[in-house]
Amino acid sequence: MMALRFASRKTAYMEFRDYVIRYVAPKRLSAPVMAGEVYLPPGIVRNGVIQDKRAFETILRSSAEHWGIRHHKVKFLVPDTYVAVRRQLIPNDITDEEMRGYIYLELGRSIHLPFDNPTFDFTLTGEKEGKRELIIFAAPEEAVQSFANALERAKLHPAGADIAALALYQLHEDMGQAVKKQELLLLKLDVFHATVTIFHEGYPVFMQHETLLAENMAEVTAEGIVILDEGAVMRAMDEVLEELDRILHFYQYSFTAGNGTITSLLVTGDHPMLPHIAASIQGRFTLQVQQMQYPVQDLGGEALAVKYYPALGLAYGGG
Repeated sequence: MMALRFASRKTAYMEFRDYVIRYVAPKRLSAPVMAGEVYLPPGIVRNGVIQDKRAFETILRSSAEHWGIRHHKVKFLVPDTYVAVRRQLIPNDITDEEMRGYIYLELGRSIHLPFDNPTFDFTLTGEKEGKRELIIFAAPEEAVQSFANALERAKLHPAGADIAALALYQLHEDMGQAVKKQELLLLKLDVFHATVTIFHEGYPVFMQHETLLAENMAEVTAEGIVILDEGAVMRAMDEVLEELDRILHFYQYSFTAGNGTITSLLVTGDHPMLPHIAASIQGRFTLQVQQMQYPVQDLGGEALAVKYYPALGLAYGGG
């Protein structure tokens, strides 16, 4: 997504959340994966925005040294709260070389995003109605650059940014689980947020982010997320599932005009109650519900925790 390129260095892959920094650094894709995390005190990052730059950079620098990845180049995931996905038709006479300039000119005119000054990437998906069809992935440039700047000040080398949904789908595909013609809904959950992405023929065509009111339901400690009230968590999940039901109907009857039906739902995330939530989803919807789980090991020979899958997907994306 970002206009950053690689230097000749070892690579680590990071995910930044409001409450945690995670990384993976696989030597080879078939080898056990080096991984680690550090939980952040409340308020340092809020809604995907770095609030306390000095504290964030200090934690990032000391963690990188502890993990043994100082001076590595880093590909990182843009926080979900920033990301916008748009499907767009453009005139057939716009060449590949003219595409990026055309998108810049059309921002705010025929291409509408929920923020100004975006950084973006795009993928051509084919032709429709006599025009070229593409998918645009965008995020606010200032917000993305703030994480790149923090990496540089922590003696790391930002080499690119991407979005978690694409990384997770790449991992799912490379593990031989994706069906290209299938319309798949990916639900990424933590205690504080839910992100829904719909994939059609391998491309993300719809994305929606929900912030959950998690006050008094859970807290973040140095060791991880602690659930304080399971009943409140499940009530919050009921609201997410109601929104999910609306999204499924919107996609089928409005977004695709009755021509698209989602048959498979993939659940992932670092929510401590994820298996219980997945079972609730399975009981509510007539969909094939699957949790992400793949034969990847950490350095201790144990199965790599699902919470590292977004960062791992960056590695499988060819970074």
